[in-house]
Amino acid sequence: MNQLNGVEYLRLLFPDINGCARSKILTPRAFKAFEQHGLAMFQGMLGMACQGTAVTRMLADSGCGNAIVKADWSTLRTYTAQSGAQYGDVLCNMFVAGTGEPYPTDTRYICKQAIEQMNNIGLEVLATYEIEFRLFKLKDGQPAWQPVQYGNAFVFSEVEPFLTDLERSCSAAGLHVEVMHSEYGSGQVEVNLLPQWGIESVDEGFRFKLIAKETARRHDFEASFMTKRLPGQTGNGWHLNLSLWTSGNRLTNIFHAADSSSKQLSTTGEQFLSGLLHHARALTAVSSPTVNCYRRLHTPWAPTKCDYGVDNRMTTFRLQTQRKETSRVESRIVSSACNPYLALAATLFAGLDGIQRDLRLDQVDTTKDLPHSFPEALEAFKADTWFKECLGADFVRWFDIIKTDTEIEPLAGVEVKSETESDFELEKKIYGTV
Repeated sequence: MNQLNGVEYLRLLFPDINGCARSKILTPRAFKAFEQHGLAMFQGMLGMACQGTAVTRMLADSGCGNAIVKADWSTLRTYTAQSGAQYGDVLCNMFVAGTGEPYPTDTRYICKQAIEQMNNIGLEVLATYEIEFRLFKLKDGQPAWQPVQYGNAFVFSEVEPFLTDLERSCSAAGLHVEVMHSEYGSGQVEVNLLPQWGIESVDEGFRFKLIAKETARRHDFEASFMTKRLPGQTGNGWHLNLSLWTSGNRLTNIFHAADSSSKQLSTTGEQFLSGLLHHARALTAVSSPTVNCYRRLHTPWAPTKCDYGVDNRMTTFRLQTQRKETSRVESRIVSSACNPYLALAATLFAGLDGIQRDLRLDQVDTTKDLPHSFPEALEAFKADTWFKECLGADFVRWFDIIKTDTEIEPLAGVEVKSETESDFELEKKIYGTV
């Protein structure tokens, strides 16, 4: 392929069910065959545990065979690695060997399907993320700075070489970092990405996490996306900011009322938001998909109810409707430990249900609590027939198996309201590489 001219190594990237970047590296000897036929790969790679181990019950269910990985060549990015070698990174999708059907746990494919369904009703997706993570020093495991220093210029100047390298590495990979600042936690960084259309928005979020981890390591830091790693401090969010625009001309934003009345949303915007509220408890399971995530929810500055508000950071869904160009809904239940493809897909499917059923805000209960634990959220997710229809029964079953066998059961004795060091140590063994 002409686009691979000069590329010495091709890194195939794809998200597993947890959003972790899995990969294989090809040499030029394999390029032609990969272009023509894809690459046979152990299908269990899409269903690995957070710890990186295979999930026995899922493998027995699937037969432990191969699947076929194929590149989305529009996502190819080339760069010079630390060694000086010329690399290409390309995002991939996985297909069932023999039939060519999309693999049931391929969350990038699921997300593309959700975006396509919005397109089918005349709406285009514009999305971005407010991404929070923590920096820890490799030499002693301590935060890059302490104590909490929200928006402090001096502490950020101490990690300036990392931040500069991070932004430049992102830019070289085609990512659009817009704003960076220190958040309300020791060593906590927030990075905002520029909104992008369709699947490109999620691809940027997925790639950002990998680039942040790789860049941090070059500067003797660990970038941790584990939702809550420090007792007594705030957790890491991955707030999803989303607007929907009329297809083709992209002139109408459904989260901005077309007239000059006091109404905050268009009719379609109200329907979409009502769908989010209706499915909020089930949506929490894929937006905050770890036991550790529930140390963040039901705390100050984090979501607690199936509610919404206009420019209100205390609600689960925050509306910002001041100007047409920036009007959007912000889902604050999404955590840094999410799979961004799954979080966006489920959010779109929930809103789509609201549109198709003409749900209105006065028809949904905004007083219900969000789940207080991951098992509670997972039960709500499994009971949601709409998500099962949209995401697929196979996906829901495998998500349940992976999360139950490798997270919920090993952490059955952990109480998320308790913040003992021993509890955190157990969780770090499972979520430390998230």
